[in-house]
Amino acid sequence: MQPVPDPADGPAATASDDPVLARLDAETLRRLTERALANGRSPTQEAHALLVLALADRPDPRADGEYLVSRLGSTFVAALTGSSDFTTPARWASADGPLPGQHAAERLARGRRLWAEVSTLIGEASTREWFLRHHRALGGDTPLVAVRDGRDDQLREAVAQLSG
Repeated sequence: MQPVPDPADGPAATASDDPVLARLDAETLRRLTERALANGRSPTQEAHALLVLALADRPDPRADGEYLVSRLGSTFVAALTGSSDFTTPARWASADGPLPGQHAAERLARGRRLWAEVSTLIGEASTREWFLRHHRALGGDTPLVAVRDGRDDQLREAVAQLSG
């Protein structure tokens, strides 16, 4: 099997070293490797980012809450959902906690999809900063506010600016 460069693994790894990459045909692996290298990531990181995007379309408010709380913290997720209590998102994320209401669940799903999309463009480490920064495309607001307010067109514009 062809070696797949992965700087995080040290020496080049083979596709058979990673269970996700091992399931890909040669053409898909080649395209994934090209995309990864163009984005400054390893093929394993790129495969993970694509999986995150695919999973982000599955509605699971508890998982969405856990995902966002682990990346943004409960206070910022409260702002994103419009919750007045900053501890509520952490309770939503716990296995025995309450489920969010419909509007909060929709905002969590929208926030998770946005996080997944942005992180594939600029990486996980920079995405948190992007979520918390004010953007002209959002009328000077942060993505947290735009997600809460359902301003999807403006969010698409802000994401488009990331991809050039």
